[in-house]
Amino acid sequence: MKPWDLVGYRLLNDSTITAIVGDRIWLMVRPASSAQKPCITFHPVDFSGDAFQVSGGTVQNPTYQISCRAETPQGSAELGRLVGISFNRGSGTLNGFDVLICNQQPTGGGVIPEDDGECYLTPVLIQFVYQDNTIT
Repeated sequence: MKPWDLVGYRLLNDSTITAIVGDRIWLMVRPASSAQKPCITFHPVDFSGDAFQVSGGTVQNPTYQISCRAETPQGSAELGRLVGISFNRGSGTLNGFDVLICNQQPTGGGVIPEDDGECYLTPVLIQFVYQDNTIT
């Protein structure tokens, strides 16, 4: 299992988010069809992190960008807000990961119009802290 499995699992199992996007949640790239909105894509932006050794293994802290897209700036911002709520300050076992910390990071980007002029994106940065040997 990889850390991105945790991101997808969390998004697909949050009924507030899926009520808006359905199953239109993709790792890395969204399909080109304009009918695919609102939607979410996610990808690692910093996987190097500050990994360090502890007595039980290696602690990792990758950061992911979750891109929340909608046809209006308001829709994109609201989806980003809901994603932030879903991930902020979480901990516990999530889909086989013992997550020590899961924080939303400030992006400073706000809502960004996409090149096609038909879509708006709100980026949300999420950082996880977990120990390698706790992944099942």
